[in-house]
Amino acid sequence: MSKVVHRKFNGKSKEEFFELVRKVMEEADWKRYVKGRMFVKINILSDQVVPGQCTSPWMVEAVFRVLKGMDVYAGDANIATGNQLEKGAELWNYKKLCKRYGIKFVNLSNQKLIELETKEEIFSKIKIPKLLDDVDCIVTLPPNKLARSFIP
Repeated sequence: MSKVVHRKFNGKSKEEFFELVRKVMEEADWKRYVKGRMFVKINILSDQVVPGQCTSPWMVEAVFRVLKGMDVYAGDANIATGNQLEKGAELWNYKKLCKRYGIKFVNLSNQKLIELETKEEIFSKIKIPKLLDDVDCIVTLPPNKLARSFIP
């Protein structure tokens, strides 16, 4: 069973936030669970800067710093009713962060789909982007809906 760690950020600077995230990841023993080739799922729900809609760029960068040098893909997919991803990734600086840390940015909406069988009654088969089947683990970075997000 993985460990959940929660800490309140009381600092003021980006560097203090990055250090807190690094410490929380260590306390959660992330290396035990996050191995090999990975996909970091950033929530890029909007092509507008509205706190709480997308993953904080500070959070993305803090995690990228820790994962630097590993085999990492990062991205999201378009929402069902729109094509917000590319514009949102530029606006929120996710593509720039990927480039800075040597991470491959991926729009999952443009990936080849494969069909997987499940043991579920309702969805006995699902289609997913092939990349998600190829990676060893998926790390998800949701937006903080309960507090103001950090926007550089």
